[in-house]
Amino acid sequence: MRKIISVSLAKFEDAKLLLKIHNASVKGGYFNSKNFIVFKDHIEWFKNKIKSNSKIYIGKNSFK
Repeated sequence: MRKIISVSLAKFEDAKLLLKIHNASVKGGYFNSKNFIVFKDHIEWFKNKIKSNSKIYIGKNSFK
């Protein structure tokens, strides 16, 4: 079995995953910020972000 990493534009369905990654990174000390983001604020930011010209890419693991 091979591990495949694919990269694609983030979709609205990825919002919870990205929030989880952010907050885990804050908890782990990987960011200078010590502020956790709440779901309501994240969703508003994410909605605006995916409508804008700037892009968010996300990598996902899969197995073949």
